[in-house]
Amino acid sequence: MNLNQKVIFITGASLGIGKETAYCFAREKCKLVLTYFKHKREGQMVKAECLNLGASEVLLLKLDLNKERDIKKVVRNIKSKFGRIFLLINNAAVISWKKLEKQSFKEINEQIGVKASQEIRLF
Repeated sequence: MNLNQKVIFITGASLGIGKETAYCFAREKCKLVLTYFKHKREGQMVKAECLNLGASEVLLLKLDLNKERDIKKVVRNIKSKFGRIFLLINNAAVISWKKLEKQSFKEINEQIGVKASQEIRLF
């Protein structure tokens, strides 16, 4: 399948699997929408590398998946810039680097309570 110029939306693209996935689609000359939550500097580095690898355009946006208004704002930005998306890779997550027994109930709930599926309904 030719992915050249297709709009690919990757949540949680500033680190790890999201970052590497963005690089793969950049090599295919896609237009990328990348989101980050706390790691803006890393997100900017991923954006720069995606452009270096061949992405035709990269839109980097902050996104807190626990806030519906953030999700709607990101969707509005994507619609305004690209009109629609071809593929959503819903990679974002909340992570606690503590052992489970050291995590509070709040931290555990934040990790399992991410409402990422709301993004799909808004397109």
